[in-house]
Amino acid sequence: MKYFLSILPVFLSLILCHCSSSDLKITYIGNEGFLIETGNKKILSDALWGEMENTAYEVPSDSLTALMREAKAPFDKIDLISISHKHQDHFNADITLAHLLNDPGTRCVAPEQTAALLREHAADKTICSRIHGISLPPFSDSTFSLRGIDIRALRLAHSPYMETDPQSGLEVNRHRDEVNLGYLFRVGNAAIFHGGDSNPLDSSGFATFALQDEDLDVAFLDRLFLFRGETPQMIMQRYIQARHTVFMHISPANAPRIAPYFKDDSTVSVFTAPLESITLKF
Repeated sequence: MKYFLSILPVFLSLILCHCSSSDLKITYIGNEGFLIETGNKKILSDALWGEMENTAYEVPSDSLTALMREAKAPFDKIDLISISHKHQDHFNADITLAHLLNDPGTRCVAPEQTAALLREHAADKTICSRIHGISLPPFSDSTFSLRGIDIRALRLAHSPYMETDPQSGLEVNRHRDEVNLGYLFRVGNAAIFHGGDSNPLDSSGFATFALQDEDLDVAFLDRLFLFRGETPQMIMQRYIQARHTVFMHISPANAPRIAPYFKDDSTVSVFTAPLESITLKF
């Protein structure tokens, strides 16, 4: 009896540790698209696109797109669709609307300029009540809940794409008017950040949002955070501080070259093929 009482605290601590841990499963769809599963919730983030040809991105196959359109496993009973912005390698209105029609419990969150496109193209207007458009001025945020998921939407600048204006001859940012939202999702104990195409040189923007105080389990970041020098590294170390980082928006040609650099780093993931998945414990 004394022996039992002596080991009881240890036994209870093991039980409590086991019960407080959770699994977070991440399945790669293509480019910045992922299926995120944790706490009995399912999130599709920047995943509902495809039906195009482009070697610069990992484009979801026709068969994979069909599963998402029809809301068939593993893309059934999705709680939330999140869209960072309306570029074609992140969002397709027809595929998104088809999924909403076939998955009546799903909610969709997107920048208002993207949500407006969905409402405009929806043949069945009854689904429009499940499309939540977010209007935010630059470097502001909003918090709300959908389907039991706490969401913080952050207006982060889209990474610039500079080109020469044929009329003025000046260098202009082609993405200057693009509204890009990052999302912080909280499901149970999990804190998940998806940054969309956020600018890896915008330290002031990330400083404003102080994600380092959010105790992030995982951050999904554009591959430019790997390649743009010291500022992105500083942003990740000072203003994000995620336990695990997924680098995304990597071309099919480059992903197999980049992934080996992180093969011995359990805190970083680079996916190389659609439907590849990992499970994180926290």
